[in-house]
Amino acid sequence: MTKEEIAKKQLALSSKVYSLSSGTLLINMRYMTKAISRLGALPYEGSYKCDGRTISFDPAHLLSRYRQGERLPVHDQLHMLLHCVFRHWQTGGGIDSARWSAACDIVTEAAIMRIASDFCDNDKIAEKSAVILELSPKVKPFTAEKLYAYFCSTGLSQEQAEEYIGIFGVDDHSGWYPEPPKAPEDEEPPHISPEIIESGRDKLPEPEDDNDSGGDPPQEQDGNDGTEPPQDEDSPPEDGGLQDYLAQERSRQQQELEKQWEQISKEIQSELENFGRERGGDSQYLVQLLEHLNRERYDYAAFLKRFAVSGEVMRADLDAFETGFYCYGLSLYGNVALIEPPEYKETQLVRDFVIAIDTSGSVRGDLVQTFMQKTYNILKSTESFFTKINIFIIQCDTEVHEAVHITSQSDLDSCLAKMELKGLGGTD
Repeated sequence: MTKEEIAKKQLALSSKVYSLSSGTLLINMRYMTKAISRLGALPYEGSYKCDGRTISFDPAHLLSRYRQGERLPVHDQLHMLLHCVFRHWQTGGGIDSARWSAACDIVTEAAIMRIASDFCDNDKIAEKSAVILELSPKVKPFTAEKLYAYFCSTGLSQEQAEEYIGIFGVDDHSGWYPEPPKAPEDEEPPHISPEIIESGRDKLPEPEDDNDSGGDPPQEQDGNDGTEPPQDEDSPPEDGGLQDYLAQERSRQQQELEKQWEQISKEIQSELENFGRERGGDSQYLVQLLEHLNRERYDYAAFLKRFAVSGEVMRADLDAFETGFYCYGLSLYGNVALIEPPEYKETQLVRDFVIAIDTSGSVRGDLVQTFMQKTYNILKSTESFFTKINIFIIQCDTEVHEAVHITSQSDLDSCLAKMELKGLGGTD
């Protein structure tokens, strides 16, 4: 058989194995139906790759895994599926790719060992179990975000992270992370032949100042003598404009994909909560992870605004200012305004506020200090107080141990500077 015939045969067999794996997952995890149907399948040179849109697999690699164990492809597909359900591929700039990949793979394998050990094979069980037993008591809940934070706080080395990836990894995560920055503009573009650059150096138009931060180098059009072509309404957008448009379109598609997987994740959580109770602890473990992942996140600054009340402050109210009368007076008398901005403005600010701090034994002092500092920064930075304020800061466990009365900004500054936790008893 020729290489083309072998490759065609491998693709056909691997596609059947992939379909069998999907069927096994559908039979044993009916709540994953929508997630499985959301992902397409494509051939790929490497091992596996998943970006939230498709699962790409190397036919030769998939068949090799099938020879090692008939249900290993089921495990591999579930691994990538959980990456999508947990939305691990949603990354931003500044993330340590090795630590994040290691955290995602470890958490995913821990979930598979809890919820799917009865219908899919797994390899390196002893090594995986040892690492999970070591890390899980230190990270609760055992999610990728928490584990990544633990790795960063403990200074996990690059070598150790790569070792974890070697044990737990299944697919290639390189597509999750932003592309590295392009070469500086003083370097020659790598995708243009040096001969072309040398022969047409004088013909290439100079880059404009607005588009000198990473755009593709300009190229001559057919039949162009080197001068810049005339621009008209039907001309395509310039490089900078086209790149901006493509970047916006990619961002829009990414946001839409994130919303789709967020909805799928919530539907899986809802179905497990309503119909998966008979499965016991296995389904409940997945529910706990999804509850933490899908919990509502609130803007604390917006939350504090709920306690604001209406009142007047001595400040020019430009919104209520009638510019017509003002301009008419100036035009009629030269330098006399018929009406000026109101000196008082109706606004929403804090006047009466109570901060009750639970100082029972389970509460850590550094957490309380962080909370108080955050609250203070928000209230101060947004000028949230009226001139006269009435704030109480209460510390209590089963009894009220301290109630500090705040009537001015200086009182609040002094209270936070000298604050000490009192009580640390129990609660009833």
